[in-house]
Amino acid sequence: MGGKEKRRIKGTSQEINELQILEGHDNVDVYGNILPPNSADGYGKEIVGLVWRYENGVVSQAGSEFVWHRTEEGSPGGIFGPTGGYFDVNGTFQPVIRQMMEYQTCSVFNCWRFLPCRFTDVDVSTVDDPFWHNLEFHQDRPNTGITRIIVPGGSQRHVVGRNPSWIPHILPHIFTTPDPSAPQSTGLGGSFAIIIALLALTTRHKHMDDVFLHGQWNRHQWTGSRYPQADPDPTGSPRGVMVHVCYDSYNINTNSTLDAIGNFERQGCAVKDRR
Repeated sequence: MGGKEKRRIKGTSQEINELQILEGHDNVDVYGNILPPNSADGYGKEIVGLVWRYENGVVSQAGSEFVWHRTEEGSPGGIFGPTGGYFDVNGTFQPVIRQMMEYQTCSVFNCWRFLPCRFTDVDVSTVDDPFWHNLEFHQDRPNTGITRIIVPGGSQRHVVGRNPSWIPHILPHIFTTPDPSAPQSTGLGGSFAIIIALLALTTRHKHMDDVFLHGQWNRHQWTGSRYPQADPDPTGSPRGVMVHVCYDSYNINTNSTLDAIGNFERQGCAVKDRR
């Protein structure tokens, strides 16, 4: 696989569901910050989004044959769709519907101004006592100006480049670099699932698919802006989404493998700076 191929994914499928916190299940830290529940029974019925396909930087609906399904609340879910098929005795192609292979699942929450991003690498509606992380970043060596989000966490708490065009839309000003000698920002990369979640959290409540329906993120360019009511109420529950990323086993000719997604996260750029 050449260097250019390592910097892009030709096909993934992903699901973004908005998580609903049940009344009385908020978790408050010693500083009074309202955090997500630490138990799966603190979450109610999720708001299920569409299944999306990402291919060569283009985001589109995967189609009605791809659906998100979990047998009951609190049980693991997955994306189901045609993953191959066969020709019957009449020569008609019969698709085989199976659960698609998972690459990563994460839950990402905006806990208001002082904790704008907390995440865990599981579906919190199915797991008790998940390990939570604050958003941290990693710098490429040599420094390319790309801010890279690493799971479980990077080496610094601010972005690596100056004047990123995606602040304050995707990330708030609190993550701006304090270093005046930092290189010019060139983009945002790293964990694909967390970046998808951050994009979804720029929209208003129950509209997490809007950013993709309206083409606000396309060919690695961000052309949207943060919705005024995207952030949670200062005294209310955090706002969170669960993102489930699968490799696209339906389009078998694409470069959608677990290794390809990992290479893109380590070397690619999901959101390029506009200049």
